[in-house]
Amino acid sequence: MSGSNDLNLNASAFDPANMSPETAKLNTMIETMFVKGPTWMEVGAAKYRSMRALGQTALPAPVLLPDAEDIPIPSRDTGRTIPVRKIVPKDSASKGIFLHIHGGGFVIGGHQEQDISLARYATTHSLTVLSIGYRLAPEHPFPAPLEDCIDVAHHLVDNDSHGPILFMGGESAGANLAVVTALHLHVSRPSFTLLGLVLPFGVYDGTMNLPSIAGNTRPLLLNEEVMQAFMDAYTPSYTIAQIRDPRISPLYADLHGLAAKKKLPPAVMVVGTADPLVDDTLMMGMKWQAAGGEAFVKVYAGGAHGFTAFPAAVGEEARVEILDWMGKKLEGL
Repeated sequence: MSGSNDLNLNASAFDPANMSPETAKLNTMIETMFVKGPTWMEVGAAKYRSMRALGQTALPAPVLLPDAEDIPIPSRDTGRTIPVRKIVPKDSASKGIFLHIHGGGFVIGGHQEQDISLARYATTHSLTVLSIGYRLAPEHPFPAPLEDCIDVAHHLVDNDSHGPILFMGGESAGANLAVVTALHLHVSRPSFTLLGLVLPFGVYDGTMNLPSIAGNTRPLLLNEEVMQAFMDAYTPSYTIAQIRDPRISPLYADLHGLAAKKKLPPAVMVVGTADPLVDDTLMMGMKWQAAGGEAFVKVYAGGAHGFTAFPAAVGEEARVEILDWMGKKLEGL
């Protein structure tokens, strides 16, 4: 046998012995929170969102920064605007926009729930962070959430009122919407370019046929049951074939075609080995690279779904990795 291995992976991250005691403790805490509930499936999506805003779920109420503001962006529907959370850098001029799309399984979450983490992007790299308050399922199933993201992106590109979009990204379902929106933009706005996509623990295959999610029952923020409920709300009564639509499952997108036209942006993807969506990131990262694109993939031992939202070393390591990657992309601006 001669030649080099065409597929290399840091297998040490998948060895349970390499998970730190702190990460194991964090996962136990997340499991306890999950079991105590309430979950959105138990109380209903609308009520859960209200409870989340009031701090009546397992998570504390979101911290709203006084300097953050909501701005309206026109939608494709006459008379309807889309709320967008705006956070600007302190003590420096903005270089451009980080267009953020929140997670929550297309059902929960909100554009006002991540002020502190988004302000870190703004401050560290002098970016204007705009987080989209897109419509949510089950009240507004596919394609409504995606259409709102595309409408905001189109408006920003066409009007340039807040500066150029330099980065796009989001967590979990937000990563899904960010990828689909970015790929759409590179086709609908041929002159549009993007420095990079920021994609923590994304869901890229809504069929849920990948091994890490199929049969996953561990109550660690996300498992097969919860993900299935999210997908049922987002794509009600859809067949597997319909869910393979690249606008729903971007793992099935023609990345080679976009790469050939130099329309495939660089991406940073982070995920933990305890995340039911770990295979989504591994598959998307490999497909991105196979198409000739740049995908910087980091896998964290024992990291759960959403691990970057918790105050632990494993989350901070990933946050710093993302910020460093973005900083390299900004060099020369």
